[in-house]
Amino acid sequence: MSHEPQSLEPTRAIAQRVKKLRGRLGLTAAQLAERMNAVGFRWDRFTVQNLENGRRRNVTVEEFLALAYVLSVAPVHLLVPIDAEQTDLYAATPEGQGSRMQTTFARSWVRGHGAATGQDRRVYFSEVPDVDWDRERPGVEKMEWSPDMADGVRRDIEEGRIDPERGRALLAFLESLRHGER
Repeated sequence: MSHEPQSLEPTRAIAQRVKKLRGRLGLTAAQLAERMNAVGFRWDRFTVQNLENGRRRNVTVEEFLALAYVLSVAPVHLLVPIDAEQTDLYAATPEGQGSRMQTTFARSWVRGHGAATGQDRRVYFSEVPDVDWDRERPGVEKMEWSPDMADGVRRDIEEGRIDPERGRALLAFLESLRHGER
């Protein structure tokens, strides 16, 4: 029997993970609702049940973070399935180039380890804080300086695709690569 790739939307993934984690922790829907109430959300057992069975089609960012908090998991482990098949697809957006990606790559993308298909890698990595560059990050190849990278950043600044301040920071970073400082 072959496994058909499935495409999972973020809210559905959250709902499935909430249900699985709630069961693993031995919580009733009412107990999870109580935990949500304790952190400032007016939830009842029906809210939990409606999320888990798909009748509730959205979760606010605040609710998502609160759910991760009260279930004691990192947000990424609530947002992207941890037990999905390598071939399963995650629907980051309803449509568009790169919107469907393998769940393993979606996890890497959410963690900031790699740009999605269709994203400009220079812009994506220009938004990484310096403190994160100083950490070892699995799944990210070591960046090496090339003249084309700096030229591309300068062109993007001139054409308005990169904020000039962030572009200058990226150029400084590339210069540090050139001199082997990173």
